[in-house]
Amino acid sequence: MGWFRRLHGAKPWRAIGAWLLACYVSGVLITAGFVVYSSLSAGFNNDTRSVADIVLMAVPGAMLWGVVTGGFVAVLTVLPMLGINGLIRARRWPRPLADLLQGVAMGGGIIQILGMPLFTAGTEGILLTAGFTATGLIAGYVYWRFAGRPRPYDPEPERIAGGHIFD
Repeated sequence: MGWFRRLHGAKPWRAIGAWLLACYVSGVLITAGFVVYSSLSAGFNNDTRSVADIVLMAVPGAMLWGVVTGGFVAVLTVLPMLGINGLIRARRWPRPLADLLQGVAMGGGIIQILGMPLFTAGTEGILLTAGFTATGLIAGYVYWRFAGRPRPYDPEPERIAGGHIFD
Protein backbone atom coordinates (compact mmCIF):
# COMPACT_ATOMS: atom_id res chain seq x y z
CA MET A 1 0.00 0.00 0.00
CA GLY A 2 3.03 2.29 0.45
CA TRP A 3 3.71 2.51 -3.29
CA PHE A 4 0.02 3.25 -3.91
CA ARG A 5 0.07 6.14 -1.44
CA ARG A 6 3.34 7.40 -2.85
CA LEU A 7 1.82 7.57 -6.32
CA HIS A 8 -1.69 8.71 -5.37
CA GLY A 9 -1.24 10.79 -2.23
CA ALA A 10 -1.74 10.40 1.49
CA LYS A 11 -5.51 9.98 1.18
CA PRO A 12 -6.06 7.65 -1.79
CA TRP A 13 -9.68 6.87 -0.90
CA ARG A 14 -10.53 10.55 -0.98
CA ALA A 15 -8.94 10.78 -4.42
CA ILE A 16 -10.91 7.71 -5.58
CA GLY A 17 -14.15 9.25 -4.31
CA ALA A 18 -13.35 12.53 -6.05
CA TRP A 19 -12.61 10.64 -9.27
CA LEU A 20 -15.96 8.80 -9.05
CA LEU A 21 -17.74 12.11 -8.46
CA ALA A 22 -15.94 13.59 -11.47
CA CYS A 23 -17.05 10.58 -13.54
CA TYR A 24 -20.66 11.18 -12.45
CA VAL A 25 -20.43 14.88 -13.33
CA SER A 26 -19.00 13.89 -16.72
CA GLY A 27 -21.86 11.46 -17.20
CA VAL A 28 -24.45 14.14 -16.42
CA LEU A 29 -22.82 16.63 -18.77
CA ILE A 30 -22.43 14.11 -21.59
CA THR A 31 -26.03 12.93 -21.26
CA ALA A 32 -27.42 16.47 -21.10
CA GLY A 33 -25.28 17.50 -24.06
CA PHE A 34 -26.53 14.63 -26.21
CA VAL A 35 -30.16 15.28 -25.24
CA VAL A 36 -29.90 18.98 -26.08
CA TYR A 37 -28.02 18.29 -29.32
CA SER A 38 -30.45 15.61 -30.47
CA SER A 39 -33.45 17.76 -29.55
CA LEU A 40 -32.11 20.71 -31.49
CA SER A 41 -31.11 18.63 -34.50
CA ALA A 42 -34.49 16.85 -34.54
CA GLY A 43 -36.26 20.13 -35.15
CA PHE A 44 -37.59 21.00 -31.71
CA ASN A 45 -36.17 24.47 -32.20
CA ASN A 46 -38.92 25.11 -34.79
CA ASP A 47 -41.52 24.35 -32.14
CA THR A 48 -42.62 26.82 -29.48
CA ARG A 49 -39.88 25.56 -27.16
CA SER A 50 -36.77 27.61 -26.68
CA VAL A 51 -33.27 26.31 -26.09
CA ALA A 52 -33.68 27.08 -22.36
CA ASP A 53 -36.83 24.90 -22.24
CA ILE A 54 -34.97 22.02 -23.87
CA VAL A 55 -32.07 22.37 -21.43
CA LEU A 56 -34.46 22.42 -18.44
CA MET A 57 -36.18 19.33 -19.85
CA ALA A 58 -32.84 17.53 -20.23
CA VAL A 59 -31.45 18.16 -16.73
CA PRO A 60 -33.60 15.76 -14.61
CA GLY A 61 -33.11 12.86 -17.01
CA ALA A 62 -29.43 13.63 -17.31
CA MET A 63 -29.01 13.47 -13.54
CA LEU A 64 -30.52 9.97 -13.52
CA TRP A 65 -28.82 8.66 -16.66
CA GLY A 66 -25.61 10.34 -15.55
CA VAL A 67 -25.11 7.39 -13.20
CA VAL A 68 -25.07 4.98 -16.14
CA THR A 69 -22.97 7.23 -18.35
CA GLY A 70 -20.67 8.06 -15.43
CA GLY A 71 -20.17 4.33 -14.82
CA PHE A 72 -19.19 3.95 -18.47
CA VAL A 73 -16.77 6.87 -18.11
CA ALA A 74 -15.32 5.28 -14.95
CA VAL A 75 -14.74 1.96 -16.72
CA LEU A 76 -13.05 3.70 -19.65
CA THR A 77 -10.82 5.93 -17.54
CA VAL A 78 -9.78 3.76 -14.58
CA LEU A 79 -6.49 2.51 -15.99
CA PRO A 80 -5.45 5.68 -17.84
CA MET A 81 -6.22 7.78 -14.76
CA LEU A 82 -4.07 5.61 -12.51
CA GLY A 83 -1.16 5.98 -14.90
CA ILE A 84 -1.59 9.69 -15.59
CA ASN A 85 -2.20 10.51 -11.93
CA GLY A 86 0.89 8.56 -10.89
CA LEU A 87 2.96 10.35 -13.53
CA ILE A 88 1.70 13.76 -12.44
CA ARG A 89 2.52 13.05 -8.79
CA ALA A 90 5.92 11.56 -9.63
CA ARG A 91 6.82 14.64 -11.70
CA ARG A 92 5.36 16.94 -8.97
CA TRP A 93 3.32 19.05 -11.36
CA PRO A 94 1.30 21.85 -9.68
CA ARG A 95 -2.13 20.68 -8.58
CA PRO A 96 -4.79 22.87 -10.13
CA LEU A 97 -3.21 22.97 -13.57
CA ALA A 98 -2.29 19.28 -13.54
CA ASP A 99 -5.81 18.18 -12.53
CA LEU A 100 -7.43 20.36 -15.18
CA LEU A 101 -5.07 19.12 -17.88
CA GLN A 102 -5.66 15.55 -16.75
CA GLY A 103 -9.41 16.04 -17.22
CA VAL A 104 -8.91 17.68 -20.61
CA ALA A 105 -6.69 14.81 -21.76
CA MET A 106 -9.25 12.25 -20.61
CA GLY A 107 -12.24 14.05 -22.13
CA GLY A 108 -10.70 14.85 -25.48
CA GLY A 109 -8.66 11.66 -25.63
CA ILE A 110 -11.42 9.18 -24.81
CA ILE A 111 -13.73 10.45 -27.54
CA GLN A 112 -10.89 10.22 -30.04
CA ILE A 113 -10.16 6.65 -28.99
CA LEU A 114 -13.82 5.69 -29.26
CA GLY A 115 -14.56 7.09 -32.68
CA MET A 116 -11.94 9.54 -34.00
CA PRO A 117 -14.61 12.20 -34.66
CA LEU A 118 -12.04 14.94 -35.09
CA PHE A 119 -10.64 13.28 -38.20
CA THR A 120 -13.78 11.74 -39.70
CA ALA A 121 -16.87 13.80 -38.87
CA GLY A 122 -15.96 17.32 -40.00
CA THR A 123 -17.68 20.15 -38.14
CA GLU A 124 -19.74 17.82 -35.96
CA GLY A 125 -16.55 16.01 -34.96
CA ILE A 126 -14.93 19.27 -33.91
CA LEU A 127 -18.04 20.15 -31.90
CA LEU A 128 -18.12 16.69 -30.31
CA THR A 129 -14.42 16.80 -29.41
CA ALA A 130 -14.77 20.33 -28.00
CA GLY A 131 -17.77 19.23 -25.92
CA PHE A 132 -15.95 16.23 -24.47
CA THR A 133 -12.86 18.35 -23.83
CA ALA A 134 -14.96 20.92 -21.96
CA THR A 135 -16.60 18.10 -20.02
CA GLY A 136 -13.15 16.80 -19.10
CA LEU A 137 -12.10 20.29 -17.99
CA ILE A 138 -15.13 20.55 -15.69
CA ALA A 139 -14.51 17.02 -14.37
CA GLY A 140 -10.88 17.93 -13.70
CA TYR A 141 -12.06 20.95 -11.72
CA VAL A 142 -14.48 18.77 -9.72
CA TYR A 143 -11.68 16.31 -9.02
CA TRP A 144 -9.38 19.10 -7.86
CA ARG A 145 -12.05 20.58 -5.56
CA PHE A 146 -12.92 17.28 -3.88
CA ALA A 147 -9.58 15.46 -3.87
CA GLY A 148 -8.20 18.10 -1.56
CA ARG A 149 -6.82 21.38 -2.72
CA PRO A 150 -3.42 22.29 -1.35
CA ARG A 151 -3.66 25.03 1.24
CA PRO A 152 -1.33 28.04 1.18
CA TYR A 153 1.59 27.74 3.57
CA ASP A 154 1.02 29.53 6.88
CA PRO A 155 4.18 29.88 9.00
CA GLU A 156 2.31 31.33 12.01
CA PRO A 157 1.58 28.02 13.84
CA GLU A 158 5.23 26.99 13.54
CA ARG A 159 6.38 30.37 14.84
CA ILE A 160 4.04 30.17 17.82
CA ALA A 161 5.10 26.59 18.64
CA GLY A 162 8.79 27.43 18.14
CA GLY A 163 8.56 30.29 20.60
CA HIS A 164 7.27 28.04 23.40
CA ILE A 165 9.51 25.01 23.01
CA PHE A 166 12.03 26.05 25.66
CA ASP A 167 9.60 27.67 28.15
